[in-house]
Amino acid sequence: MAITDSHDDTNKVNSDYTLIIIAGGLSAVFLSIILFVFASNVESRELYHGYYLLVSSILAGGFGVALAFKRFGLAAVTFALLTIVLMVSVLKFNARAQINDTILNASVPTIIGTYVPNIPIWEKRVIPYFNTPKWVEFDRDCFRPAFIEGAQIAQECNSKESIFSTYNLSVMALINGYYNKLFNTATRVRNQEFPDRFAYEGCVNDGYCAQVALLPSNVLPNSITETSPDYKEIRQAFWQLIDNEVMSVEYCDTMDLCRVMTQAGAIDRRDFQANL
Repeated sequence: MAITDSHDDTNKVNSDYTLIIIAGGLSAVFLSIILFVFASNVESRELYHGYYLLVSSILAGGFGVALAFKRFGLAAVTFALLTIVLMVSVLKFNARAQINDTILNASVPTIIGTYVPNIPIWEKRVIPYFNTPKWVEFDRDCFRPAFIEGAQIAQECNSKESIFSTYNLSVMALINGYYNKLFNTATRVRNQEFPDRFAYEGCVNDGYCAQVALLPSNVLPNSITETSPDYKEIRQAFWQLIDNEVMSVEYCDTMDLCRVMTQAGAIDRRDFQANL
């Protein structure tokens, strides 16, 4: 009898030891998958991705501990939570990657990064509670189609009211806000507040300034007279900004967003009467 009990105890120890090895191995595999997912998408990371990495790593370790101690129900719950966290992380990565691709696609203008320098994180865009403006959808449906041959601007973009109800944004506030940035930037250029072109471009890249119409870097401003036909459109666009602190009908055609919204029928000359 003693020999049988000793044999059973040995089998039990071996079984527990094997389960611990399997649990540790699975945790290591899960952790490797987690690290691979986050490392391969590092260029598409955004706020809260660090928390997702931490939580998923803890869950991977918790799964191994629960399995090693034969808490199979807890292990199943931990595995389910780990799967959900990873799926959400991948959705966040994919959504941000699409935004990055839109910005890098130089062949089609976008409001992202120019008119709207900061896009809310994925959670705030998909959870109705936050009620944030749908910049990405507005850019996709209302703005970018105007620059793609054969594409149609969505019907929801035909009026300010429809744009507000569908995308939760005021198109006139967006236009006027960007114009204010243009005006302030042009004023700083006129006042020679930028020591060189690199300082100006740095301000634009940081989102504090807007890209205004400027003479090419190889052109000396003093070499062009007021009556010179050289770069006339650029000079007129620049001084239109300086001479008008608020958005005007004349400048609307110079701004891509204003011109597109006019073509779509969302805005017209009456919207600028308050600016006169």
